[in-house]
Amino acid sequence: MTLYDILKEIFHIKAEEFKDDQSILALEEFDSMNHMLLVTKLEEEFNVELTGDEIISIHTIGDIKNILAQKGVNI
Repeated sequence: MTLYDILKEIFHIKAEEFKDDQSILALEEFDSMNHMLLVTKLEEEFNVELTGDEIISIHTIGDIKNILAQKGVNI
């Protein structure tokens, strides 16, 4: 499963919305439950553990990519 697949599953994101500067907070499906579901899926799929600071710093798709890259995940 790719990052796009995860975002599509949780937030019903369209391909044209899959840009680094896309705010996940602005997505229609965004709420606190889906934010935590996103964190869980990222941790499971990419075998990483996100810190509290990392979780609250996720605002855009680019933020997610940067966090995963810092943990050695190739996107």
